[in-house]
Amino acid sequence: LTNAGTWFIGKLQAERDKERVLSGLKGAIAEAGKSEKTDFSTLISKLGSRVFLLHNVHADGPVVMHTRWAQSYLRGPLTRPQVRDLMAPRLAAAAEAAATAAAQSTPAAPTAEITPVPATEAAPAESAAPASTAPIGYLDVQPALDPAVEQVFLPVDVDEDAAVNALRAQGATIGKLVSVQLLYEPTVYAAASVNFFDRKRNITQQTDRFMLASAPDRGGVDWERADALDLTVRELDDRPAAVDAGQGPYFAPVPEELNDARKLKAVAGDLSDWLYYNSTFALTVHTELDEYWHPNESERDFKARLQQTARERRDADVDKLSAKFERDIEKLQDKLAKAERSLAEDKAKWENRRLEEFVSAGESVMGYFLGRSSRRALSSAMSKRRMTSQAQMSIQESEAAIAKLREDIAAMEEDLKTQTEEITVHYAQLMDELSTEELKPRRTDVNVQLVALAWAPYWQIRFDDGLRERDGSVPAYRVASAAA
Repeated sequence: LTNAGTWFIGKLQAERDKERVLSGLKGAIAEAGKSEKTDFSTLISKLGSRVFLLHNVHADGPVVMHTRWAQSYLRGPLTRPQVRDLMAPRLAAAAEAAATAAAQSTPAAPTAEITPVPATEAAPAESAAPASTAPIGYLDVQPALDPAVEQVFLPVDVDEDAAVNALRAQGATIGKLVSVQLLYEPTVYAAASVNFFDRKRNITQQTDRFMLASAPDRGGVDWERADALDLTVRELDDRPAAVDAGQGPYFAPVPEELNDARKLKAVAGDLSDWLYYNSTFALTVHTELDEYWHPNESERDFKARLQQTARERRDADVDKLSAKFERDIEKLQDKLAKAERSLAEDKAKWENRRLEEFVSAGESVMGYFLGRSSRRALSSAMSKRRMTSQAQMSIQESEAAIAKLREDIAAMEEDLKTQTEEITVHYAQLMDELSTEELKPRRTDVNVQLVALAWAPYWQIRFDDGLRERDGSVPAYRVASAAA
């Protein structure tokens, strides 16, 4: 610590750490040949949050400084295509400035006078070099490359007749074909695989990517604009296609960025990063039913499986609901049976009380005519009448209780029916409640198998549309279908 010339000391919690810092600080001050006049122990003890003690051996004394949180709104790490886009205006401006400066510093050349060139005697045919039929900017032979650079050829899957028809389909008026030539353009072919995992649903899905990108520029390969191919590594060729005389094949020059194995390796690393950040696997799921659309499963099979799961869930919920209501209804039915038995007993008791009341009334009448005491007979008759009335009231109460129980049972059965219908409607409407989840790969789930210089074939078609000769270009290789 004594070798440090500038110290930023913050809040220290432990006394041992504080003592070590003070010891080192005193040693640094002594090494600088200065006297210790400041009470650093007190200063350090009073430091708060985001407050630092600055000690510089070149300064006169310590400084207490405050800091604050700051947030940067600048864009994060830039990709190579983004660097290229940001630098494009500056590079164009620099090139324009350089051209202007060169024009100002170079003296104007005198105007040349065009004069007829006298005819010369033709050389013998044996010494004349064969005239090249390659289009401007193309070579008759394949350029020589660094042996460490791997190169492949995309197979010619579109013949010249299909290319002419494709050009017509694009709106070209082809009156007369002048020439059809096969050109090869240097591009970047990439083959990679991306794995997606979902441990919860036990999903393991691999997606193979075969891509064709334009040759890299200052910003690297723009994988966003790369074309998807249906060509696996096994389907690639190791030599150009054979065509008729005069049709080529002809080759475009190879940029320096593609004739370097080290740069191609860096391109492979960029592709791995791009696939990691931009690859997703869309998974159609039904959250409530806990079902998902299996890869390679048809839509019809998926919906049939959803319907089966919904029926099973509906039946299970209905059975659970019915079991609950059946227990409650059964309790009410037990109470109803008990009330009905009680009603039968009350009716029997009421019949007995009525009979007793009639007998007592008869005895009172007979006693009156026979001259017996009427007070006791009258009291007995009134007692019998009272008991008959009580028995009749018990019957009425039992009947009311029975009526209430029957209403409760009917209401509960209606409630069961209503809730069962709601469950049925709920599961019928669940079929449309699908959502999409995106699975992201892990870094180790991206595997770049091949990145190579790829010669992409094109048919260069020159034709006469009745006004003048025009050129059209049609890819001769197979691109990925829309379904893929």
